[in-house]
Amino acid sequence: IIEELAKLDMLLKMKRGNKEENFRVEVHKNVEGSYFLNHMQQEHP
Repeated sequence: IIEELAKLDMLLKMKRGNKEENFRVEVHKNVEGSYFLNHMQQEHP
């Protein structure tokens, strides 16, 4: 936890039909409990 913020780094695996896509995302959670998408980047195999 940095100051009043929690930073979460995640790998999301999205499946659309038979195609799977991976995204690296950075999500922030504030003291009120709200989540905010800060950064999103597609991962290539």
